[in-house]
Parts: sequence; structure tokens; C-alpha cells
Amino acid sequence: MTQPSWVGALAEWLLAAARTPPPREVTCAAARQTLDSVACAIGALDHDVAEVIRRAVDSTGASGPCTMIMRDRTVPVTEAILYNGTLVRALDCNDVFFRYGPLGHPSDTIAVPLAFAEQLRAPGAAFTASVAVGYELYWRLHESVLAAAGPDAPWDYSAVSALVAAAMAGLMLGLDEQALTHALAIAAVQGWPVRQVRTGQISMLKASAGALSAQAGAQAALLAAAGMTGPGAAFEGKGGLLQALRVEGTAALRDELTSEISDWHILGVSTKPYPAVGTSQGVITATLRLAQGRDIKPAEIERVEVRIADTPTTRRHLSDQSRVDPRTRESADHSIVFLVAVALEDRAVGLDQYRGSRWLRPATRDLMDRVTQTLDAGLTDLSGSSYPASVTVTTRDGQSYSSEVLKVPGSRDNPLSDEERTAKLRALASGRLSTARCDELADRLLRLDSEPDIADAIALLREDG
Repeated sequence: MTQPSWVGALAEWLLAAARTPPPREVTCAAARQTLDSVACAIGALDHDVAEVIRRAVDSTGASGPCTMIMRDRTVPVTEAILYNGTLVRALDCNDVFFRYGPLGHPSDTIAVPLAFAEQLRAPGAAFTASVAVGYELYWRLHESVLAAAGPDAPWDYSAVSALVAAAMAGLMLGLDEQALTHALAIAAVQGWPVRQVRTGQISMLKASAGALSAQAGAQAALLAAAGMTGPGAAFEGKGGLLQALRVEGTAALRDELTSEISDWHILGVSTKPYPAVGTSQGVITATLRLAQGRDIKPAEIERVEVRIADTPTTRRHLSDQSRVDPRTRESADHSIVFLVAVALEDRAVGLDQYRGSRWLRPATRDLMDRVTQTLDAGLTDLSGSSYPASVTVTTRDGQSYSSEVLKVPGSRDNPLSDEERTAKLRALASGRLSTARCDELADRLLRLDSEPDIADAIALLREDG
């Protein structure tokens, strides 16, 4: 019997996964990651990139059924995906997959089922199932296809978002196997961003890279639903995706993508406590714990030694001069020396620490110059689901203080509680939403899998909600 194409096999796998509702712990995890994504989006409403995307969406004049988070305007599904998806990513505070290095941010695509569920007035169970399957596909595409391309391949991690978005949208739309196959084929050959999107002095585009890919994937599903066909050999054919990635299309690789789900990877996704790059979460935690209860004045600090796991990702980060000398908001949240400096100055790392181009302030720059970063092979074996770190501060009078974090808060081994997730929403929405409204929103989002019509819950995300 002739095997189906790779996109055909993926479509079969997706539909098989959708036929059996995920376990309750999985749908609850999908609801939790939705809460986290919404918190990140609300926190980003004042970000410069949010205004840019708002103007771009408004310029189309298009209206539709889908909510733009914390605005009183509704737009077509693809525009909501672009706007909301950008907000989710803008602060660099959304969830992340780790496996000896970051595998990207699966919530880059969560705006897709959110928009389609609202448009279709779908039940919450359909939404959370789509999220869970999407996260699973996101993990598999990284662990199989992108991993096979190697660490030096030029592709950005958000490259998989188009395929994941097409899958999520296709499931929400109820596409049959043939139409879903075409949706995946269209998405597979469109819009693969390269790593330059988040290299050097990082531009605003970093915040929208995943949303743009997700928008393209959603459009692929809409086209397939309307009858558009895509290249059947999108993966394995001459000039196809695998050839572009320089990856051999082995049977084992195909099986990695389409094997039955035994362990749902959404259960192991990391949730960030702080709006900063994933490799910094342990460093920030260690610095804040070290500073807690001690009156260490920045001017009295002689040096700060930061030790982090030795991985390909951390080696690449340490070789990037922009992470030592950040000149943009996007580079600052990827700069460990900046994050350590403001943590010591303010005893906090949140939205306030990025205001007023803090990374350019002379006093902060001076402290940044006293921070050194060292790769520690002893921490490497502990870095499977996060980035453990140790921080040592030595003052000019010879005093030394150290803090080590091995189980990073928010990681698979030390997950945030629902109360901590709600507290994150309150912190990111401070000054915009009342505590009572934050708590109402968190309670509703945590119960999304039991909502009979998700549109009613999403209404709480409107400006007049």
C-alpha cells in the first residue's frame, strides 16, 4: 500500500488526536497557558510594537467577529491573530519549551484557536483540545525536523508556527482529511523566517515574527476550506521543505512526527515569572533572592559573577555583543547583564524596569560593566527543562554573597501555581485592570475547558468587557 504524503500523514495524525478528547489534566494545562498568554498580552498594551500593529490593523478598515484584546473593536480572524499574537509575544514573558536549549514559544500560536473559537462560538473543550494538539505538534516539529537541521541552521524557531497554526485552525474549522492536508501543505511552503529576526540589536519584528507565521498558517486553513489545494509533496518533494532544511526524510523522522501521543508535552512547558529571555529566568531568581533582606548598594558592588549552564544556546548568547551592550527594548530583555543590574538596583524585574530606556542610563550601564558571565559545565546536566544559575556579588569591602537556583520557578520541575499565575496577571495588568477584574478573568480562563460558548469568556478581554 502506498504511504500517504508527509502532510497527509500529519493530517491523519491530527484528526486521530482530535477524535479522542485529551485527559482533563491536559485541557486544564491548556487553560492555564491561555491565562498566561492573556496576562502577557495585557501587559504589552503600551509596548511600541502594539501601537504599530494597531495602526496597521486599523488601516485596513476591516471589521469582523473577533476581539482585539483590551480594545473596543472587533476584526476578521486573521487580523485578530496578528494583533493578539504580537501582544502575547511582545514582552518576552510568554511560555517556552526547553530541552537543553529553548525550543521556542508555543503560545505564539494561541491567538489562532482563540480567534476561531470566538468566530465559531465553539465550546471551550474544542478550544483547549486544539491548544493541546497544537502544542504537541509544535514540540514535535522542533524535536524532529528543526533538530535534524542542526543548531547552526539559519531558521528561526517561529518557522514552525505556520504549520501549527494551520493545524489548529483546521481542527477548529472541522476540516476533513483532504482539506486539512492541503492546509498543511500550503503552510509548509510559506513563510519560513530566518534567525536574523532575533539576532544582534533586536528589532520590533521579534514580537511579531510568530504572529505573522501564525497568521499565514490560519490563512492557509481558510484557503483550504474554500477549496485551495497545496503541493502534495510539500515536505518530501524536490524543492520541498526537507530539502530546504537539508534534512533527510527518513522513516524514523516521519514516525517522530506522527506517532501516537503518549505523553502530552503541554504538561512540561515552562511559564516565565519575569518578562525576559528564557535563559535568564534562573539568573533573575538567584539575583533577587541574593538581594532580598540585604542592603547591598549598587555603588558598593565590585563585581557580579553569573554562572549558567554550558549549552549551544548559552554559548551563542554569550558571543552576541548586543546582549552585553543592548540598545533596544528587545535587546535589553535578552541581556543578562542588564537584567542582573536592574534586579540589584530595584529588587525587581518587571515592566517598570524597561521604562525610559533604562538600559542606556549611565548608572545602570556602569553596574552592567561589573557583571561577568561564565559557562558552567556543572550546571549543564541540570538544564533539561530550564536554565539553572548561580550568582555571586562581591562588594568593595570584601564581602561576598551567593545564591544558586537549580529548579527555576515556572519550569517543568517547579511549575507556577494557579495563584502565582493569577498574581502574574495582576502584575502585568496593573494600572489597567482592577484586582477584582483580574481575579474574575483568571477564574473564567482557568475554567475554559468547561465553557459552553467560549465567546462569552472572550468578551471579558474587550476594553468595555
